[in-house]
Amino acid sequence: GDIEEEDVKGLSGILSLLSHLKTSNLDDVTPEAKTRASKAVIEGIIIVMQMLSQKMLMYPGVYLAFFDLLSECIVAWPRQVLTMQNELLSRFKECIEFALKHADERVNRSGLRAIRALTIAMLKFPKHANTSPQQIGVMQARILKIL
Repeated sequence: GDIEEEDVKGLSGILSLLSHLKTSNLDDVTPEAKTRASKAVIEGIIIVMQMLSQKMLMYPGVYLAFFDLLSECIVAWPRQVLTMQNELLSRFKECIEFALKHADERVNRSGLRAIRALTIAMLKFPKHANTSPQQIGVMQARILKIL
């Protein structure tokens, strides 16, 4: 109905705004401003995750924009993602799993880019990862199971 259409338009607008903030030219701003921008985008993604419903994920404009932005952020700021609280990190992991199982190949590629970025970050910054060796093993096992 109209409410669902309005929700989709609103969500698309939020995703567009977050994507614009993510891709804005931040070369001439301070490191603090860059950090604030990355935090704003990541927090925005977390809010969008809470807003997404199964129905909304049926709209290509929504799911493509969401999973593209999710993977771009994980690629750009893997350390920030790895150091999240476990509950938030689990939400990101669930979204990645969903992306890998999705029927749209573009969404699958977004999920694979995110996995690659997180895996590289875990190897590069093991002490920054909010994961124990057991959790890394579990995550790897889940990834292999999905693939």
